[in-house]
Amino acid sequence: MNVEAKGHTVKRRPISVMAVLFAVVMFLSGVVVVLFPLLIPSLGPAASLVEKLGLAFIVTGVVVVFQETVIKRWDTGEIDEQFTDIRQRVDSATVKIDARCDSLDNRVQASFSHFEESYGTKALAIRLVALQRAGHDSYHHWLVHTKQEELFFAGHSVLHRVQIDMDRRGLGKLEQAIVTKVLGGSTFRLIFLDPTWDFIRRIAEGEGQTYEKMMTDLAVTLGICKRLWREIEKHQKAPISGSVDIRVCKEVQQYAFHSITNREDGTTNMLVGLYFANALGMNSPLFSVEHKDIQDLFANHFVAIANRSSSTRLLEFSPPICHFNHDFYHHCRKFLSTCGVLQTVIKEHCPE
Repeated sequence: MNVEAKGHTVKRRPISVMAVLFAVVMFLSGVVVVLFPLLIPSLGPAASLVEKLGLAFIVTGVVVVFQETVIKRWDTGEIDEQFTDIRQRVDSATVKIDARCDSLDNRVQASFSHFEESYGTKALAIRLVALQRAGHDSYHHWLVHTKQEELFFAGHSVLHRVQIDMDRRGLGKLEQAIVTKVLGGSTFRLIFLDPTWDFIRRIAEGEGQTYEKMMTDLAVTLGICKRLWREIEKHQKAPISGSVDIRVCKEVQQYAFHSITNREDGTTNMLVGLYFANALGMNSPLFSVEHKDIQDLFANHFVAIANRSSSTRLLEFSPPICHFNHDFYHHCRKFLSTCGVLQTVIKEHCPE
């Protein structure tokens, strides 16, 4: 049976048969115990104690019956209803919490995804290629195919090292390879140290090599630039869509830079070699820069160096512009002869 009370449906609790039987037994036992002194007068003073014990049994039976038939029958139902209401509220709150957790989980997942896209891959953007960069094959892919590319090299002297690798592979002269690329529509940019910069001695000491050896490397690079100019002169009248831009700088470069961008698909193969104290640059590790944003950071760094070195452009070929700074070349050639570079090296590698 249900009873409406204060807007709630209160269910009556059924009477426990066992509890009623227990109450009846206690009541009857109490009656017997109370009558016991009357039946046996010889109990004397103990009769009073027995009579009180019987009354306690009777009271217990009455209380149990009242609790089962009145109190618990109604009160428990109301408590059940209250618990039902609480349970419904908890279930409702749980649904809301689950929804918020799902929303939070989605946001966390989105945050991790954003981190992976924006930072996680950048953290792995520079990959070790080799423990020693000198002679690594990754440097020379541009020499063996005819794709139109944007080549940008920078370092202390650069070209002397490329020529050494080409000699070991029997690939001919570097200046001819560059002209072939330019005739095919590629662009070639180069930055190396100004041989007349007095700070080169300190740079050589920092790398653990002699000043004379570094100046000799620069002499070889300078001579390649002069021979490249002579090769370009042979093709001035040819329809050329490529270009050459070679500049010297007076700035400390923390790493050698080798970047080749494929004009067809825009992909860039970028290699960097760090200059470590007391270690020759060619013996330093080689790293591949593989994330576009990080590639831009490196490229923009050297673009800025090139812009600051516009007044020391050695060779510029971008038809119809065709110029070689002969005065600066001869000034450098003369300076090299006073810096410990052997005359035989100058005569062999730096043509008049």
